[in-house]
Amino acid sequence: MVSTPGTFAMLAYMLGMKPICFWAASSTSFCSGLALPRVTAFRVLATKCRFMVSSVNAMARGMRDPECRVARRPGFAAIMRTGFITFRTATMESPDGISRLLDHVGLRASTFYAGPLCGLHDFDAAEGVGHLHVVRAGALRAGQKGRPPIAVAEPALLFYPRPLDHRLDVAGRVTADVLCASVSYDAGMDNAITQSFPDVVAIPFREMPGLEPTLSLLFDEAAAARAGRQVMLDRLCDVLLIQIVRHAMAHGLVASGILAGLAQPRLGPLLVALLDAPGRDWTLDTMAGVAHLSRTAFARQFRQVVGVAPAAFLAQVRIGFAQRLLRKGRPLGWVAGEVGYGSQPALSRAFIRETGISPSVWLRRQTGG
Repeated sequence: MVSTPGTFAMLAYMLGMKPICFWAASSTSFCSGLALPRVTAFRVLATKCRFMVSSVNAMARGMRDPECRVARRPGFAAIMRTGFITFRTATMESPDGISRLLDHVGLRASTFYAGPLCGLHDFDAAEGVGHLHVVRAGALRAGQKGRPPIAVAEPALLFYPRPLDHRLDVAGRVTADVLCASVSYDAGMDNAITQSFPDVVAIPFREMPGLEPTLSLLFDEAAAARAGRQVMLDRLCDVLLIQIVRHAMAHGLVASGILAGLAQPRLGPLLVALLDAPGRDWTLDTMAGVAHLSRTAFARQFRQVVGVAPAAFLAQVRIGFAQRLLRKGRPLGWVAGEVGYGSQPALSRAFIRETGISPSVWLRRQTGG
C-alpha cells in the first residue's frame, strides 16, 4: 500500500487537479493507512515530482477499495487547508458519468516514439488502433484520408480516436519534436469514444491550460532513460486522453453519441446507470422512467442525441462489457449472466449480431490464437 503522503501529492500534481481526500471507516486513517496527523505533511512541490509506478498502482487499488469510501457521518464536508493545497473531503456515492464511461471503454495508450521527426511518416488504419500525436515544437502538416490537411504551426495535440490512414509531413530539413502513441480500447474499437468523436481533433496547448503539469512530466520522462519509463509514458498519455475527452465535452466538439448524452440533464443519469449496471433487466419503460420522460419522448430524444435506439445502445454496452470480461478469462456462461443475457446461447446470438463473429472466434483473435 502507499507508504508516504508524498506519493499521493505527486500523483495529484501529475493529474493537474486538486485532490479530494478519501477517508476510511476509521477517522484516524487516511486511504490505505496514512495517519491523520501526517496530513499536514502534504505539500506539492511544483518541481520534477516523481513516484514509483508500483505505489501509484497501489493507490489506485486503494481508491477502488470499498473500505476507502467516505464514512457517512457529519463533519466530512469540512475544508482543510494544508500548505499550498486545499483538501476537501466529499462523499462519492458513485463516479461521475465520464468516469463510468472511461472505465467501461478501457481507454489505453501505448507510446512508441518520442523525439525529433523529419520528412514523411505514414500511419496505417490497417494497424487497427487510433493515434495520439503530441507536437511539442516545430511545424508539420497532418494529412488524413477524406479530410482536408491540418497545418500545425504551434505546440498541439492531434487525436485520432479510431484507425485512420494519415501522414505527418515535416517539410524541408527542419525537424519537429513529437511524441506518438497508439490508442486502443478494452471494449473494442466500436465504442462510445469512437462513436462520439470526429475523425481527428487538433487542440493547441494554449487552449488547454490544465495540460501543463501533465506535459511537463511527460516530456521530462521522455527525455530520460529511467526504470519504468515506458509505463510512465503510457500512463501519462492516458491522462492526456482523459483531458482531451473533458475538453471536447466542455467545448462542444462532440455533437452526438454518448458523450453528448452525458451532458443532457435527463439522459445523463440514465446513461450512467446503463454503464454501471448493464445486466439489469432494462426495458423501454424502465429507461424512460429513469430519464423522467414518456416512452415516446424518451425514444425520440435518445435517438436524436445518442444516435441509436435505446435497445441498440444497451446491446452495445452489454457486448462491450462481455468482451472485457472474456478478455479477463471469465467463462462464457458466467459472463452471460453478468451482462443480462441469462444464458450462453442468448449471449452468443447477441454477440454475433453486434460483432459478426462468435465469442470464441473473437477471443481467439484477441489472444492471437
